[in-house]
Amino acid sequence: MKAIITLISTLLFTLPISNSTASYSIEVGQSKLTVSGTSSLHPWEIELQEMNCNADIDVNENQVVFNGLTFEAKAESLKSEHGKMMDKKTYNALKSDDYPMIVYTLKEAKTVTITNGSFDDVLKGELYMAGFRKIIDLKISGSIENGLLSLNGEKSLLMTDFKMDPPTALMGTIKTGNEVVIQYAIKLKSK
Repeated sequence: MKAIITLISTLLFTLPISNSTASYSIEVGQSKLTVSGTSSLHPWEIELQEMNCNADIDVNENQVVFNGLTFEAKAESLKSEHGKMMDKKTYNALKSDDYPMIVYTLKEAKTVTITNGSFDDVLKGELYMAGFRKIIDLKISGSIENGLLSLNGEKSLLMTDFKMDPPTALMGTIKTGNEVVIQYAIKLKSK
């Protein structure tokens, strides 16, 4: 019996492993997320200044396996070029006093095929913001280069799907459209 255990142990430790399992975190300064929309006055855009993303990913030459991924940001790290009034309207819509965090959590592990160094697929996860949770499909385009995993894409959302009231200004004469578009270019590096 001892000989069998020794043989199995030897085989397990000498078999080649094709996957490279690693924990990934966001590459600060190389990642960007913006939210844009319309209003009765002009289009607008607001950018996330601080974000955190951690992922457990298996990578080999043909596949990327997303085992887990969590993206977090403080709602009040969204900043616009239009100043404090727009920022305050955004925070009010997000109910940031009561729900300070925006969180996306992967809900299903996903195996993605790499073709010519890049991949396209959809991740299913839960988006939590303004105190409301919703399962969403998130289309990603990605690549792996020089140890960095790039995830790019965009997602359209309706504020009312998250029980948010689209902001208004000047006693309701300026109204924000219900639809917003989130665009992201996230770079993750192995820890």
